[in-house]
Amino acid sequence: MIDRTRRMAVAAVAAVAALTMTIGPVAAADPTVPTGETGTIGGSGATFPALLYKAWMTQFSRKYPGTFDASGDPSKGLVLSYSAVGSGAGKKNFYGSDARKPSQMFSGTDALLTNDDLANVTKNVGTYVMIPSALGPVAVVYNLPGLKQKVSKTSKSTRAATLYLDGPTLGAIYNGTVTRWNDARIKALNPLITNLPGSTIEPVYRSDGSGTSFIFTSYLNKVSPPWTTALGGKPSQTMADKIATMPSKANAVGAPGNEGVSATVSQDAGAIGYVELGYALQLGLKTAWMRTGDTSKKYFVPPSISGAQAAAAVAYKAGTADDPINPGTVESGAFYQPVNQKGATSYPISGYTWVMLYGDYKGANDPGLKKAQAIVAFWAWALSSGQSTMGKLGYAPLPPNVRAAATAALKTVAYNGSKVWQ
Repeated sequence: MIDRTRRMAVAAVAAVAALTMTIGPVAAADPTVPTGETGTIGGSGATFPALLYKAWMTQFSRKYPGTFDASGDPSKGLVLSYSAVGSGAGKKNFYGSDARKPSQMFSGTDALLTNDDLANVTKNVGTYVMIPSALGPVAVVYNLPGLKQKVSKTSKSTRAATLYLDGPTLGAIYNGTVTRWNDARIKALNPLITNLPGSTIEPVYRSDGSGTSFIFTSYLNKVSPPWTTALGGKPSQTMADKIATMPSKANAVGAPGNEGVSATVSQDAGAIGYVELGYALQLGLKTAWMRTGDTSKKYFVPPSISGAQAAAAVAYKAGTADDPINPGTVESGAFYQPVNQKGATSYPISGYTWVMLYGDYKGANDPGLKKAQAIVAFWAWALSSGQSTMGKLGYAPLPPNVRAAATAALKTVAYNGSKVWQ
């Protein structure tokens, strides 16, 4: 669990943030943006934030043309890059043989560290900082061409339908106890839809180690008893090993990355999958409206940035187990993701995505002070100006108190024992 000292520190940061919001902003020096450096610097990890990180890198490079080269020529300046290899691979890269190399200055993950991850990080690279960079909804996407629903209970007119689902039914689809689109449980949630087909449902899942799966299974763990049992009461980065034990293995299809799941659903009639909202928007995929965590009320909401923000606002309590700054490991149960939250507007499958940075960049594969300054400057910008540019890509800005605490944690990153952000 999160130790008491760190809880108090984060609570203090949140209190300062709240005071700042009341009395007005306090001037603070920006981090150093170095000049005269060339080469490529970047990181690897989760596909969930890849669209956002790449857009941010372009925007930031254009803001500082004397330091960065937005055209991608590393001989003319620093070139920012991000390799979307999945959260599982990103975490391993963080403490692997490439740790601290210019190409591996940070890792992205939507999944918490495991105890084994933490042991490897501590052994191989020492201290680290793990801060949230954005919020996002995981959209449930489906391919049911020509689906129609009545305009009202008594109307004979129809229009294009929107599918409504709840957690137990979605869990039943993914464990294989609901196999047809006209199953009574789906029909009960969608009484106005006139043509739910009797065709087989094809559940599509991430075949790689995935933070998107971590958010998705965080949700299933809370809403679907069969999945709670299969998951052992905690989220998982992997779905293939769980589905292999369930009836759904007969019809389920695995695909790598958010890109792979999106493409499979778009191609296969009758398919359903889960992807970061930005990928659904890019391909024009249909998204289901999901029931919120209010068991006594029937609130259904679409995946949206405002829905993700509402869910995080309900879940976040500074200094408690819901603290997303340097969260504990999966096994500690310190933080799982703000899923299945109550509220009329809280989208229930929402999650943070995190950035892992080295506590001290001086070490094996030493990238040098200027590259450490550049990566800290980039993430400082992402936590401030970058937050206002993310909505069109399907990501939600961090709540103000979370952003303040994340910025404070970023300021602890060092090079050779001295803070990079002075």
